[in-house]
Parts: sequence; C-alpha cells; structure tokens
Amino acid sequence: MKRSEDLFLLVDSSDRIGLIGLYRAGQTLWESRTQTGRPSLKWIGDSIMEAQGVSGVNLNQLAFLACGVGPGGFTSARLGLSVIKAMSQAQGLPLVSLNRLESAAFGESILYPRSGETIYSVRMPAARDLDYFAVYRIREGHLPECVREPAALPPAKIARLRIPKSAVPLTLSPESYYAGQPRLAWTKWKSGATVPFIELSPLYLRGATLGPVTSKVKIVRKKIMR
Repeated sequence: MKRSEDLFLLVDSSDRIGLIGLYRAGQTLWESRTQTGRPSLKWIGDSIMEAQGVSGVNLNQLAFLACGVGPGGFTSARLGLSVIKAMSQAQGLPLVSLNRLESAAFGESILYPRSGETIYSVRMPAARDLDYFAVYRIREGHLPECVREPAALPPAKIARLRIPKSAVPLTLSPESYYAGQPRLAWTKWKSGATVPFIELSPLYLRGATLGPVTSKVKIVRKKIMR
C-alpha cells in the first residue's frame, strides 16, 4: 500500500491531558482526548483501532509518527512511547518528538497570533509544589526556539528568574495544548525535524504529575473530515 505524504498519527499519554489523533496535514480526521485520570495502554490501543475504522485510513499509509514525550508521569509517558516506537520499528516510519510546553506556546501563537517575534514563558503544574517551566521564542512560520530549557522549579524560584519583560505568561491549558500539539508535529515534519529511533525518550524532569487516580476517565472523541 502506497504511503501518503501528509498522513500522520499522534500519541501523547504523558499526562492527564492526553491526545491520540489521526491527521492529514493540518486537518483532523479523528481524535480521542482525555482530561482526567491516568491514560492507559487500553485507551491507546482502542483509540488507534477506532481511528482506522472511522477514518478508513490504514496505518501502512502513514508518512510519520508523532509522540508526546512530556513532561509528565514516569509510567504514563512510557506507555505512548512504547507503542509509537514499536510501530516505528515495525513499519520503518520516521518519528517526531513533541514537548507539551513547547506545544502549548505554539498553540497560543496559533489561537492568538501576534505580529513579529513573541516570547512565551510557559508553566505547567507538577507534583511536590513544583511547576514545569520553560521559555520559547516564536516567529511566524518558524519552529519555536527554546530560550530556557524545561525544568521543574518551585514557583518562588520561577518568580525570581530573569525573564524578558515582553514575555507572554502562559499556563498550559487544554485549549493551547490541543491546538498546538498536532500543528507543531506537522510543522516539525515539514521542517525535517525528526528524531532517530534511539533518541526518542521521555522528558521526565522530576516527580509524578498526575496526582491521584480518578474513578472516571473523561474521553472525548471526535471526527472532523472537511
């Protein structure tokens, strides 16, 4: 079966805000979203099977695979990575790595575009009274440039950091994450920003981020075929 030039599968199970989707360039063919509870291997497997059934796309047609690497929980991040790496090795598919702090900044630039160059200081709640924090510079039509590498820091320390006054403060939200994750994957692919199989690994900084397991997992699945 002939591979498409623009079809890709994205899997991110690294935090309670999770995403599995099948996309054709910037168009969403099918998505499964979860915002509570720990993402599971069953959710990943069932979602990938449903994506094929609903969209009519065969995984042998994919151009590449995208994987969210965190930051997030130690175990949950590895669930998505293990599935994606197994598929990559079995089908010889290239890999794109997605950092959710970077994706949130990219999503914000899409949802609320600003002219010229914009700097985003991105935070994401972590465990043990810490926040994940990173700073990115984004220019229209370019990949995000990391100004300050992701780290797990106490909020008081983040407040003392020297951050450009022009930086847009951003706390990762489902809105920015869902907008940025697939669009960043496609932009990285077009830019040739793939990673070797052996280098795809979790961005695990410190501590678990998921908190207590909830009794009910809310999953939203949608089909958008325009």
